[in-house]
Amino acid sequence: MGKTSHMDESQVMVQMKDIVKKFGNFTANDHINLTVHKGEVHAILGENGAGKSTMMNVLCGLYKPTSGQIFIKGKEVHFSSPKDAIDIGIGMVHQHFMLIQPFTVTDNIILGIEPVKGLSIDKAAARQKVMELSERYGMKVLQEGIETNKHNFTRFLVVADPWQVDELNRHRSKDVNKASMVFTLPHTEGSLSQVLSILSFYRINLTKIQSLPIIGREWEYQFYVDVVFDNVLRYKQSIAAITPLTKELKILGEYEDGKSNV
Repeated sequence: MGKTSHMDESQVMVQMKDIVKKFGNFTANDHINLTVHKGEVHAILGENGAGKSTMMNVLCGLYKPTSGQIFIKGKEVHFSSPKDAIDIGIGMVHQHFMLIQPFTVTDNIILGIEPVKGLSIDKAAARQKVMELSERYGMKVLQEGIETNKHNFTRFLVVADPWQVDELNRHRSKDVNKASMVFTLPHTEGSLSQVLSILSFYRINLTKIQSLPIIGREWEYQFYVDVVFDNVLRYKQSIAAITPLTKELKILGEYEDGKSNV
């Protein structure tokens, strides 16, 4: 079979020309060029500090470029805020630490584009819209986090694929084996993926993860992780395996066969 492509090279949807972004004397983006055609998907790769996020923050209106031009469908645009970019169809899915943690999942998603009813925000309409979007794009946000658990703030958001949702539903019995832990990792390439790969190898299913920067300790993050598992021995082996890769690992709670070991 021939390769199927939906890219249309005759239509340039996004073009960034000679983008420069400086923070004081530091140059984060130095004459960057990017062209995206209709139907084209790009992956931008680079080391930490290479300027990937800065470039995307310029495109989504969060940063103003020091110099350079942005064209959308051939028309030059100037963004004064992310709302300007959203209004013409450019959205940015930021890393989790760009979210407002005291806000619920719904609050974060509608931030800046809140539906109103009279003089108040229409929370019911917002929740319904979020659920419709999650269903349409197959991103099954745990429904109780949006509809029934008012205390389920952003740090507890889990977006899972259908298989993961089935696994979570399967493990909802009172006798499920589960655990919560916290550990510290350096903010370096591959540090978290090593830990997650080991958990996966031992068939430990990740259900929740949150990371927080540590004040006063640059380039270190604290991770809060919840897991479920079938085999207690494999769980113990996984903890032994990840301990040398982490700092300050602490088990916050363990529930084996429905009984707390805390």
